[in-house]
Amino acid sequence: MGSSKGRQAAGQRRAAKVKARERRARAARADDAYFGGSPTIDLFALIADELEAAVRETLALRSPEPARLMAAKVHETDLAIAETGEQDEDEGAPGLSIAFAVLTAWIAGAHDELHAPGVSDTVLRWIAQHLGEPAAGLARRTAGILGVREVPAEVIDDLVDDLGPDFIPSLVWIASGLVAEHGAGDPAWLRRHDLPADAL
Repeated sequence: MGSSKGRQAAGQRRAAKVKARERRARAARADDAYFGGSPTIDLFALIADELEAAVRETLALRSPEPARLMAAKVHETDLAIAETGEQDEDEGAPGLSIAFAVLTAWIAGAHDELHAPGVSDTVLRWIAQHLGEPAAGLARRTAGILGVREVPAEVIDDLVDDLGPDFIPSLVWIASGLVAEHGAGDPAWLRRHDLPADAL
């Protein structure tokens, strides 16, 4: 899972790209409530909160499904933003980009904090034991990009295409394994690695 600098930089670039789109989308559809919430929500903060909740439910239920439900909400959010007509077609899905930025910041930051060998192995073993081998297999694919200093956009795009709706869940499962094995079972432990405010 390697150094966090390159991945945080990539996450920050993606976050910066979606910030302007987020403001335009909220202005264009002020009567819409993403995730059923307030029309004045901060999309970045909301998705981070929902991801934390998904990790918490994953740990409580020992199931891969909370992560998949969260990913479905992200997809619905992207569809709602796309319907505003304010999104540039070549800029991708803002909800997916935000979720990816948040999760990779958490995972990279937690790994760097631990400074322990074999973290990836213990996390993937936890996923296999508690969420099932199919989930572990998917997480193993995603974990491969977390040791790369600069993750090329085309690599991320290939993973999104390959894993489809399980791309974001696979990262949630990795985050859950980190919390279970190294974070005393408390998902709030991840939030110390939130992206800095000036990256949003």
